[in-house]
Amino acid sequence: MPPESRLAVIKRVVTQMNGSISLTGNYYLPIPQTGQVTIDCTKIPVLEFDDKTTVFLDLENRINSSLKKMIGDYWPNFHVVTVDKKDDFIAVLKKIFAKTKAYGMMKKEQPLTAGNQLSIEIAVDWVIAQTGSRQNRPLLQGLRVVSSSSALLPKAIKTYAQQNSLIITEIDEETGLVDNPEEIYSLPALPVLPKAPAKSFSYALATHLGFSADKDADIKVFDMVKDGFNLSIKADVLIKNTDKKYIIYSRVLPPQFINMLKEAGYELIFIAESASPNSWMERILSSLNVPYVSGYFTFSGVEGNQAPYKISFSGTKIKTGRNEYVIDFAIDQGLRGLLQEAWSASFVRY
Repeated sequence: MPPESRLAVIKRVVTQMNGSISLTGNYYLPIPQTGQVTIDCTKIPVLEFDDKTTVFLDLENRINSSLKKMIGDYWPNFHVVTVDKKDDFIAVLKKIFAKTKAYGMMKKEQPLTAGNQLSIEIAVDWVIAQTGSRQNRPLLQGLRVVSSSSALLPKAIKTYAQQNSLIITEIDEETGLVDNPEEIYSLPALPVLPKAPAKSFSYALATHLGFSADKDADIKVFDMVKDGFNLSIKADVLIKNTDKKYIIYSRVLPPQFINMLKEAGYELIFIAESASPNSWMERILSSLNVPYVSGYFTFSGVEGNQAPYKISFSGTKIKTGRNEYVIDFAIDQGLRGLLQEAWSASFVRY
């Protein structure tokens, strides 16, 4: 990797860990009763971290041992890191972070995870983390070392990770920093089913699935002309599917009414108002003979000939001729677009 590319990598990694780097001008370090040391930042970059650690990055071994000792004696938070010609960018970063008190860098064997209801896993080579942080979300950066033939992570994955306090930096071992361009997805509006009341949820689900449905429909059980009196029952939702008719109701009906409706050819679907939208959905899908499966779904980038990452979430997959997933959380638009493009997965939310 060219020296300027290596320095650009160091700058990106350090600044993303709340550090700063001075590459121009002079840095003045007073030595008590002696004078001051003037550092030319164009030749010896100065790195400063939020734990009050300052690192002088000696790229060409310009600082002699006497000055190094003097700096260490007078300024315990100031350190000189000497870069050897054979040091690659990983070796340099390890030397830098070894001098800080608040950060540690280590090899990573297991994937890093980010997100809650929708989680992602990303395989990285190195991790830089805040040590002993009391924050709910300590700062975390994963480094992926790639070659020219490696697949890069989709931008949507890196953006979502950063929104969840995980920074991912990809570095080509020969050319330096690399990034996939921003993806632009054409997404339809996300269908949203109302969580309450049960009647509204049922009607929205039925119409979304393509059934002919009426809300608050009057069902005639007896007719004045035919039976000598009228008797109607109001259904929460009436669904007609080919030669079958379904009544969805959330109020308890007397057994006599239930028997009369069944004798009239209606199939009854009772959903308790006190139950959850997920239980309503499963009851309705089962009664309408719509295939579905509920569980934990994982999409692997490797299986799709992409970079090593996984996207996982809980939900219900409705098998309607397309891959449609019903979820109960707000989905990131970038990941929604990626899932649609790579796996033809569409979503419905309640």
